[in-house]
Amino acid sequence: MTASLAGCGKYSQSEIDLRDQGIEQMDAGNYEEAITLFDQALAKSIGKVTDLEIDINYYKAAAQFSAGSFDDAVKTYTYLIKYDGDNYEAYFLRGSIYATEGEIGEAITDYDAAVAIDEKNYLLYIQI
Repeated sequence: MTASLAGCGKYSQSEIDLRDQGIEQMDAGNYEEAITLFDQALAKSIGKVTDLEIDINYYKAAAQFSAGSFDDAVKTYTYLIKYDGDNYEAYFLRGSIYATEGEIGEAITDYDAAVAIDEKNYLLYIQI
């Protein structure tokens, strides 16, 4: 699938390669290295926010969270809400960080937004 993404001209192959390397580093538990690779991948972007940049940012936020950089993860999820606001996941994941940090009001606001986007997703209700 990766080759087909690069072949359409919409994505930079080096951006895809750096994303894949970042995922490998995440899988190995090297979260700081993964974040660096995701940042390098995003720097290769062709100046337009595409599905690839959104995908990389979801991975980046997960790596930031796993590294204990909660504030950075919140910032990345906030960015994702701006560009992927119709997807409940960014709200849910940011809300989960807020809940972990004891910021219950912010967590409830994000969980409410997630449910409003995907109100028939019963797994979402269970996760909350």
